[in-house]
Amino acid sequence: MKTSMKSTAKVQKLSDLAKKIDRQLMDLLVKELENFRSNSGSGSANVRIA
Repeated sequence: MKTSMKSTAKVQKLSDLAKKIDRQLMDLLVKELENFRSNSGSGSANVRIA
């Protein structure tokens, strides 16, 4: 039973870490897209991500 609880705690910690990293990556992506749009000026407003 103890190993099961330890394993669950590890999974929870990894899950929390993954959520934190995902949030940071999304914030970074949004900032980069905003910079790209402001730098592109009067060019096409459509941004395509391959």
